[in-house]
Amino acid sequence: MVQSLLAAVAVLALLTVVPGPDMAVVSSSALSGGRRAATRTAAGVMTGLLVWGMLAVVGLAAVLDRFRPVLNRPRIRRLLERVTGTVLIGFGLRLATEGR
Repeated sequence: MVQSLLAAVAVLALLTVVPGPDMAVVSSSALSGGRRAATRTAAGVMTGLLVWGMLAVVGLAAVLDRFRPVLNRPRIRRLLERVTGTVLIGFGLRLATEGR
């Protein structure tokens, strides 16, 4: 459990560093308030994202633990695998056709 939690924290930390809308907030803060304001904003954004991510992981783990008996049924597991696979294929097709 602890090892899985640490792996999730590592992934969340990497995703926190990836540029996104937060980059605009930090840039705006840097332009209006300087380096010190940008550093504070970046620290706040990173802290907020890590806390949100940790709470999401803990909540998802609690839900999965609660429904473990149901999820271990072979028919339910196959259904979830097929639905998940279909969604991922749909995302891939949309990404492949979006650039054209």
